[in-house]
Amino acid sequence: MSISEDEFKRLPQDVQQGIREKERDERTLALAYQQRLKKREVEGAAFAGISTMVVTAFLSDGIAFPMAVGFVCAIAGALTVRLQFKALGGVMLVGGTATLANAIGSGVGWCAPVFFAWVIFPAIGALVGSFADGSRGREDSGF
Repeated sequence: MSISEDEFKRLPQDVQQGIREKERDERTLALAYQQRLKKREVEGAAFAGISTMVVTAFLSDGIAFPMAVGFVCAIAGALTVRLQFKALGGVMLVGGTATLANAIGSGVGWCAPVFFAWVIFPAIGALVGSFADGSRGREDSGF
């Protein structure tokens, strides 16, 4: 319920001050939430990218393919956190992205089609989703 500027000016000074402080506190809390979200996105992206890059490095002879998979999975990890996916969403997004990249890479001949990695990739996605959900619960609850 918003009030006009004229109505606001007719309020007592202490009420006006209280409304201004409340609005300032709400802006501060919103900014702090955005900073926590960005921090979690970076951490989720780093974990997803680095861990899938390490697993893919064992499957490939060159360095370009693991770096490409790591980059794509880092984006998927950041999206997992941004979209507030939990473990199953991380399995689908990060694990699916890494598995698809590995399947395409093995089809083109850039890496070996090692199927045990297709079990590790969804586990990495589950860890990213669980991390994001746990961080949200810890940091955003206020306790």
